[in-house]
Amino acid sequence: MEKVLELGVEVDIEPLYRYLQSQRVPVQISEEAGKQIVWVRDPSLRPMVLEAAKRYLQDSQLQGQVKDWFDGRQIAKWSPLSRFSGYPTILVLLVSLLVTAVWTGFGEFDSHRYFLFLDRYAFPFPMMASPIEGLKYLLQEGEYWRLIAPAWLHWGVMHWLFNSLGVWVFGRSLERYLGPVGLLVLVFVSALISNVSQFVTSGPGFAGFSGVVYAMIGAHAAGLMLAPKKPIWVHQSLVVLSVAWMFMGIFGLSDLFGLHLANMAHFMGFVCGLIGVGIVLLVRKSSQD
Repeated sequence: MEKVLELGVEVDIEPLYRYLQSQRVPVQISEEAGKQIVWVRDPSLRPMVLEAAKRYLQDSQLQGQVKDWFDGRQIAKWSPLSRFSGYPTILVLLVSLLVTAVWTGFGEFDSHRYFLFLDRYAFPFPMMASPIEGLKYLLQEGEYWRLIAPAWLHWGVMHWLFNSLGVWVFGRSLERYLGPVGLLVLVFVSALISNVSQFVTSGPGFAGFSGVVYAMIGAHAAGLMLAPKKPIWVHQSLVVLSVAWMFMGIFGLSDLFGLHLANMAHFMGFVCGLIGVGIVLLVRKSSQD
């Protein structure tokens, strides 16, 4: 991200921001030390954005026209999906989680067996000598989807709701930064690694998107450490609280509240996001130097 200009907080630049967004110009606004800062993702677009912003600020008639356009567009095009504008991948993920939750009855219907790492009805896990045998069985049967499918299965409404909320909170800015393809790579790689890790340590009776959510949290942790000035990361307190909760589970403290968590999935997901996005940040930084 490259800074374009700074403005006082008294300047209403939201209509201009929305207008540029509608024209597919990827700008972002942050507020720091009493200033509104306009950022642009692609440095080559900086002159165009700067020219548009200066013209907007100097021409009161244009300000009125843009504001009227923005207000009219909001009224004409408002819909329940308007909040997802610019986040198609997040929308697809949330819809897929909801569809799976309804189809499996939040883990109560028999259809949930298709989302388990192993179909315990066809191959009871306690009969295996080791998790390696379970992995061999899965691959021999050609049930490759089970390597990632448990991430979409949830035990109960609250389990699904909290993971969906995590995707919304931590995933939107990552889609902006990584792009739809980059975010999907993070989702599927972290789902694969967290699922396999959890299976090896505790067997097939786990479920939930939390391994992927923790990959998103790890991505934000990497950003806060390596590029803290970028205005796309969540507040560090959210990352600290999430990491603290993860370690509470690892050390068994969550068991005191009757919560049995997929601790290895959380940890390995976090590591995936931390390392993966950390590498992306370092590569992009070196290419700009």
